[in-house]
Amino acid sequence: MSRNFKKRIVFFIVPTLILMVILYLMFFLKYIDISVILAIYLPIWIIGVIATLLGKVVFANVTIIFAGIGLISEYLVHTFNKSHPNMSGAFLNSLILLVGLILGVALQILSNKKYTS
Repeated sequence: MSRNFKKRIVFFIVPTLILMVILYLMFFLKYIDISVILAIYLPIWIIGVIATLLGKVVFANVTIIFAGIGLISEYLVHTFNKSHPNMSGAFLNSLILLVGLILGVALQILSNKKYTS
């Protein structure tokens, strides 16, 4: 294995561990269950793994970090709206994830331009 590949994997492990801690906390608080983790957050993580293997570590890290931030924000919105439950937390989570995807692509493009010039 090349040194660059090992470096990419190490940089990917940190956001992965952060997301795992957030998912475990939400599971422990009985906010989400395994089916939600497998249906939503596992595909996001797989996209991050594929992006990391292709050398797009910035995109992968930003996407995974924003997925965790979105889940935390969804939980907080639902906690504050407990007396009037609605879908605003889920919409906020989706919006944060979309912003994370767009920001990840933009930062990856800027990162590639920095290294090629």
